Amino acid sequence: DRAVTAQFARVQRTLTVTVDPVGGGTVSGAGTFDEGTAAAITASPGDGFRFVGWSGEGVADPASPTTTVAMTADRSITAQFVRVWSLTLSSTPSEGGSVNGSGNYDDATVATISAAAAEGFRFLRWEGDGVDEPGALSTTVTMTAARSAVALFEPILVDADGDGLNDDWEREHGLDPSNGEDALSDVDRDGRTASEEFQARTDPNDGTSVLVIREVTRLSSGLLRVDWSSVDGVP
Repeated sequence: DRAVTAQFARVQRTLTVTVDPVGGGTVSGAGTFDEGTAAAITASPGDGFRFVGWSGEGVADPASPTTTVAMTADRSITAQFVRVWSLTLSSTPSEGGSVNGSGNYDDATVATISAAAAEGFRFLRWEGDGVDEPGALSTTVTMTAARSAVALFEPILVDADGDGLNDDWEREHGLDPSNGEDALSDVDRDGRTASEEFQARTDPNDGTSVLVIREVTRLSSGLLRVDWSSVDGVP
């Protein structure tokens, strides 16, 4: 007489989990599993990246960074990430108008930006790398790197006497908006005419009100951008 025992073993399935692009993030869950197992996998984006989704067969929820894989066969699953770039917008002067379009964008996205002049100001242009049409109120920026752009505005000049000085500025500083000759005056005797002080936004009645250069930046176009302000102090 014989006694025979049949031995069985569960079929093993291999799960491989990778990332694309390399360096875009980290994953976990790879290994060997019994056939039919729902294997848990997770994905975490690296700095400057975001998770897009899973590619490969058997993934329960391809859009979720934490999900499962049905191990009814050997599986190869890839976590897809995309580079994210920041877009920072500002306006100069700050009271000159508003800007829209700041935020984070996927690599190669064509981001739309827009500017709106405040009352009494007009839009001049955009300054910054990657702006497609610097002279347009609404334009685009191609996001292949972190970008910053500045919308430049200038006051709308109401100049009754044609001396190049804004009438409101003349009234504010005791000048006559109907006298075209006072643009050449130097009331505070600091060596700068009222016209020069108007351009510098300094006070023509205060000899200690001066223009100070804050920063000089060379743009990719080769032009220089000068950031300055008017302060009270000794020239």
